[in-house]
Amino acid sequence: MTADANRRCSGCRYFAFAGRRGTARSALAAVGRVLLWGGLMAPSGAVAAEAAPRDLAQMRSAFAVAAAAKDVKALQALTRFPLQNDVYGEPKSISRAAFARHVDSYRQMADCIRTAPLERDVHAKAGANAWLLNCNGNVFYFVSEKGRWVHSEYQNINE
Repeated sequence: MTADANRRCSGCRYFAFAGRRGTARSALAAVGRVLLWGGLMAPSGAVAAEAAPRDLAQMRSAFAVAAAAKDVKALQALTRFPLQNDVYGEPKSISRAAFARHVDSYRQMADCIRTAPLERDVHAKAGANAWLLNCNGNVFYFVSEKGRWVHSEYQNINE
């Protein structure tokens, strides 16, 4: 690319390479310009991520505080039992009594539980009000039941 071409396309200067015209480098610069100027970008009308319901965000906050404090009773109050459990080598569901043995692993993830973005669960049954948060492959699911949010399932997708 010549100096004149760089002046005409100020954004293209990042893709200007030293060397002869007509080489593979100039082809790379052309591809770079297409990418830079939106040839392959999403349309401007793309939908932003949906915001989680306020009461779910509040419940998640309380859940994270209880996890950090290893408060078994508070975590149990915010969980639906039997808790669905999708972890290799573990039972498919966890009772209220057995849940206490898992609280330490929740404590270890309390910061992530507090800060990870909540996402709508697109794989939930039609009409279900279900959300999730992903802590490096440790996925916590939440559903709205009887007017309140509860932790309904835990899944480890790393295994």
